[in-house]
Amino acid sequence: FFLSAVSLTLMDFIDRFRQLRLRPWDDFLDTKRFKVPEDANKAWTRLITNMNYYAINYLAVGLVFLLFSMFFRPLLAIVVFLAVISIVGLLSQKDTIPKKKTELIGGGILAVATLLCAFLGGLVIMVFFSIFGSLVLAHASFRCRSNKSKFSAAMNDVDPDQANNTIGSLAKEFSTIKSSLAQGDSVLKRPSVENAKAAYKEVAANMKEK
Repeated sequence: FFLSAVSLTLMDFIDRFRQLRLRPWDDFLDTKRFKVPEDANKAWTRLITNMNYYAINYLAVGLVFLLFSMFFRPLLAIVVFLAVISIVGLLSQKDTIPKKKTELIGGGILAVATLLCAFLGGLVIMVFFSIFGSLVLAHASFRCRSNKSKFSAAMNDVDPDQANNTIGSLAKEFSTIKSSLAQGDSVLKRPSVENAKAAYKEVAANMKEK
């Protein structure tokens, strides 16, 4: 069960990874956009949104930390290389291997690689990744959310702030159209038309009341 759960998490991460992209570093490191969160709820909202939006940037920083770790523990490079090659090979054959077997093999590879890294890296791994984790949490919590990051979070259904109905509604519409295209529907579903009409009527009614 544990190996299967680990593998499912890996597959979900890979699917999500394909939809993400590297954000501009000048935007990622823009000091003008950093501000101490007003409360814990604000910090949590920023954390979830930024972890989704800057995921590839955080991964790139993590790889740099991993390379530093490998410099002090060269055997880690061999373990990581073998694990990556094994996962890539497994994913390339996933259509010919039963799903449950793929999950077990993938979970086994990750479990063994993690144990070997922990054993070979020891204190070095703990120190480097403790620093890395602290930096990621600090950046994600103090970086103010942008409209792009809010929209991305809503598109991926991870936005903890449900108050912004406009962005949420737009994101759902785009997500529906995207799913329709991905499924190869001959006729594109258009729920956005009805929702747009309803939104227009609501706005018009509010304007009349004011």
